[in-house]
Amino acid sequence: SAAATRATGVAVEPMTAPAIRERWPALRIEDDVEAFVQEDGGVCLAERTVRAQARVAADAGATVREGVRVERIVATGVGAEVHTQDESFRSPLVVVTAGPWAGDLLRSAGIDLPLVPSLEQVTYFRLDDPADLPTVIDWDDVNAPHDPYTVPNPEQRGAFKVALHLSGPPVHADRRSFEPDPDRVTRVVGYARSRFAPHHDDGGSETCLYTNTPDEDFVLDRRGPVVIGSPCSGHGFKFAPFLGRVLADLALARPAPLPIERFLSVRFG
Repeated sequence: SAAATRATGVAVEPMTAPAIRERWPALRIEDDVEAFVQEDGGVCLAERTVRAQARVAADAGATVREGVRVERIVATGVGAEVHTQDESFRSPLVVVTAGPWAGDLLRSAGIDLPLVPSLEQVTYFRLDDPADLPTVIDWDDVNAPHDPYTVPNPEQRGAFKVALHLSGPPVHADRRSFEPDPDRVTRVVGYARSRFAPHHDDGGSETCLYTNTPDEDFVLDRRGPVVIGSPCSGHGFKFAPFLGRVLADLALARPAPLPIERFLSVRFG
């Protein structure tokens, strides 16, 4: 992974366990751990980011409609129709970026893709003695493929959340529980105890949804009047600006900024 990242021109440097402990004293790192640091990494503040994107879209002339549920999309010979409970909209083109609801909406338009929502969760902690923390991704043989990751809160020193990647069961977005799985909470609490300085609960756990593909890659494609934007499997949000550019290019029939063959929906047959 470090070599692949370097190949894109992004600096990733090895870091010894003593150096890590000196820089981030709240981290518990064993001497035999192989670690890399990416100095330009950061944390996206999700709600603030989405609000900013909506504001930029509105400033550019888009009409933002909140609280409107799309029930189905019908592809026609001259475009597509979007039907809500109270209204219908017609357009030459529809861009679908519906997260865990994308599978059902796309099927209503005659596009059947293996998009499977899963019920994931995060647990919140705070260091007893507040200190700086980096984002931590633990790839190891013990937890794989459900590797634990930690994201610090950049606005509250010493606060952080921990989750197990792709560890939840498949669910339907409209028929899922909001209750965290106590077994996964126990695993995360044990991991945090081994990896961080003394800390305490800082809000418990909450659930969220991934949208997963069999190969964990995104789906970025155009099928007639429908542009598909599914940044899948839990790692799409950080790519939002690039994905927006790709979807705009697909909508306007322009060449994508980078090859996107690996993301096309036809790979599923």
